[in-house]
Amino acid sequence: MATGGPSDGALAAVDRIGSAAEPVTASELAEELGCTRRSAYDRLERLTEEGDLQTKKVGARGRVWWRPSGQTWGASDDAPEEDATESPDRGDSREHDSWIRQQRDELERELDEVFERIDDAFYALDEELRFTYVNEQAEELLERSSEELLGVALTDAFPGTSLADQFRECLETQEPTSFETYSDRLSFWLEANVYPSESGLSVYFRDITEQKRREQELEQYERIVETVDDGVYALDDDARFVMANKSFCEMIGRGREELMGEHATIAYEDHTLAERAAEAASRVSSGERDIATMEFDLVTGEGDRIPVENRFGPLPYGDSEGRCGVVRDVSERRRRERTLERQRERLETLNELNAVALSITEAVVAQSTRSEIERVVCESLADSDSYEFAWIAGVDPTTESFKPRVEAGVDGYIDDVSISVDPEDPTGQGPAGQAVQTLEMQIVEDVFSDPDFKRWRDVAREHGYRSVAIVPITHEETIYGALGVYADRSDAFAGEERRVLRQLGEVTGHAIAAVERKRALIGDELVEVELRIRDVFESLGIDAESDGRIEIGRTVPLGDDEYLVYGRAADGGESVVEDLAEARPHWKELSFVDGAPGKFEVVFDEPPVLTTVASLGGRVDEAVVEDGDYRMTIHLSPGVDVRQVIDSVREAYPDAEFVTRRQISRPDGATDGTRDVFTEELTDRQRAALEAAYYAGFFEWPRTNSGEEVAESLGISAPTFHQHVRASERKVFASLLAGAAPTGD
Repeated sequence: MATGGPSDGALAAVDRIGSAAEPVTASELAEELGCTRRSAYDRLERLTEEGDLQTKKVGARGRVWWRPSGQTWGASDDAPEEDATESPDRGDSREHDSWIRQQRDELERELDEVFERIDDAFYALDEELRFTYVNEQAEELLERSSEELLGVALTDAFPGTSLADQFRECLETQEPTSFETYSDRLSFWLEANVYPSESGLSVYFRDITEQKRREQELEQYERIVETVDDGVYALDDDARFVMANKSFCEMIGRGREELMGEHATIAYEDHTLAERAAEAASRVSSGERDIATMEFDLVTGEGDRIPVENRFGPLPYGDSEGRCGVVRDVSERRRRERTLERQRERLETLNELNAVALSITEAVVAQSTRSEIERVVCESLADSDSYEFAWIAGVDPTTESFKPRVEAGVDGYIDDVSISVDPEDPTGQGPAGQAVQTLEMQIVEDVFSDPDFKRWRDVAREHGYRSVAIVPITHEETIYGALGVYADRSDAFAGEERRVLRQLGEVTGHAIAAVERKRALIGDELVEVELRIRDVFESLGIDAESDGRIEIGRTVPLGDDEYLVYGRAADGGESVVEDLAEARPHWKELSFVDGAPGKFEVVFDEPPVLTTVASLGGRVDEAVVEDGDYRMTIHLSPGVDVRQVIDSVREAYPDAEFVTRRQISRPDGATDGTRDVFTEELTDRQRAALEAAYYAGFFEWPRTNSGEEVAESLGISAPTFHQHVRASERKVFASLLAGAAPTGD
């Protein structure tokens, strides 16, 4: 045998660590020599080629070497001593070979048992990719027995397999590799871990189909999570972020990398929230509830706050339990809820206001004086849950200021504030002044943000109100004052509330006008006001001269600011009347009565003076043009604002002069009973028909105007006219003749 080379040391080392009964491995030799396993393997192979050693593969990856039978062990002092009880006599070579085979078989059985105990499927391939070992798990997954596979090449056993190229590359590189692949033949996914050696490959593999399915489901779930609009997150048991989808990151305004590992308190400022969330998740874990829900303000990276709803539950995380949840931006829902709440409040307020308006309307109709009407309005509004207090004030045209009349829910408010109707005065630029100046309702939705209300904010704080409505009380363009309504909430007057309040102002104005008109009709005392316009034709720009007399008599209201006016022109004044009709825009439909020289009737459309006087319950008692001068006498009830009447006359006729004002007794001699019938029992239509018939000469003989002609002047049918007149006559005569019939025996 060859001696003297590097292999001699290897052979001696084999003699030291091994024997025929105990073959050595490359690893054992490498440890003995202090070299690499590859170097020890090469030395053992050379000794085998030289015939000094014999070798055998053991299992899928192992190989052992030993001295051939009949050779003596080296002279090393470390050579093993012979054990007669365990080793046969070296002189008997057949017994020795039998002993070696026995030892070899026992080793193979031990290795087989080891490989069979491996949980994964396992098979071994030699350098030609022939099967040299297959365990039971591999037989089951490959659906082939070891008898079918041992000694058979991989490509022959499984034609078309894609693994051969990967295995050859692994043999060439001698680098372990791992991969996943799908087997069409077996219809499952497998994961393989391949370990190369000088003699072949060891392949560990297992079925990962269920794992792949879960991974695919997880990927699908992750794709779904990433595409939903709601934020999805997960926390570990320390409440630190371990997962967040794109929507959550965008919502909180932080990158995913920035967020991971941060504590949940980065997302909110309420430090009790973490404890409450943990407690809620615990109740879910114990089965007390299905899911936990909390609402809070999410704090973004820029410090903004977003109202969110957080639905969450427990999430196993490692050996502990974390939380996962879905966060939804509820800003829009909150806005809708606030809108619905405001709508509900406004609906309740509107229902209440409608009820108040109805009760006010009913009460106003039943009241007999202006003061009572105003008291009912203010007290009804102040007693409602929607408003704090209310007041009504009149207007003094001389001082251009408000005069307190009634207050409810407050005491002395008008005296505490500085308000005016003068547009040049800063105090007249608030809602009260604007309401009177424009005759339109004025609303201040928030007194603390409206710049025009800055002057009165201290008063608002003192009296505890937030919004204001000032409603002008008017009737037919005549203003009787203003109604102030105050609420402790902003935006209190919106939508239908404005309409109802505006209507309430009109109802109140109409009621006051009716009371004033009734008072003027039935009262024993009157205020007589006389005005004069010198050279009226020149003042009106009319090229007319007349020494005659033009008298405008009684007026009959037709409705919609139209009046039927009867008059008489004497001494050739007819042409002047025609000139007046052409010059004055409110003179409509002038006609002269046949058979009554100089007598005429004309329809006035929105005459400025008549409209104002009528709205205040007064009437023009006499209007005469004589010698070029115009004189007007007006009768009013004592409570009427005379200044307002004078101002309206001067607005229409700037050259008008105030002559006199005096208190007089009613000049007509009608009894109280007849007067009551005329004012209270006759309807407006009946009263108008009766007055028109009287002044048109319907009751004269011969009649100046027939019933058809009077009906045409009134704009109604003849049967309707006669029906109104008959009803009026019956009521008046019933009053006159009551108790006059003989009793008889």
